[in-house]
Amino acid sequence: MTDRRNLLRMSALTGLVAVAVPGTATAAPSSTKPVGVWEVTLVIKEQQRPAEVSLWSLGADGLFLHTSDNGGTGFGRWERTGRSTFTARYREYVFSTSGVVEGQLRVSEECTFTGADRVDVASTADFHTPDGVLVGTFHAAGTGVRVL
Repeated sequence: MTDRRNLLRMSALTGLVAVAVPGTATAAPSSTKPVGVWEVTLVIKEQQRPAEVSLWSLGADGLFLHTSDNGGTGFGRWERTGRSTFTARYREYVFSTSGVVEGQLRVSEECTFTGADRVDVASTADFHTPDGVLVGTFHAAGTGVRVL
């Protein structure tokens, strides 16, 4: 029992020293989890338009929900891919102004923690016709901040 207490004390002391010494703490500790609600701003490289602002909800069970200021809503899954990275993949229907389905976006968001509540995002979206034919691919980059 004494050895265990000493080990715990040394671990705590080592952690305090690492936090107190500049440059020794990592930006995204292994305990960082993406679960929560995020506000994400992305700039689509192939389009000349303002940045897209989205809300993401990442559930503890891997469920991913997406809604954006362009009116789109997507559903999918997220998974941790490394100590400070995770990927979200989802699908989003695209509608005409008259409400007809024009196609579907199949999106992959590669996210890297830059802090406990901040991520850099690299996005690839494939646009498919209702018949499933790939029409084009779009790329975006941006950042996200956990809001809840």
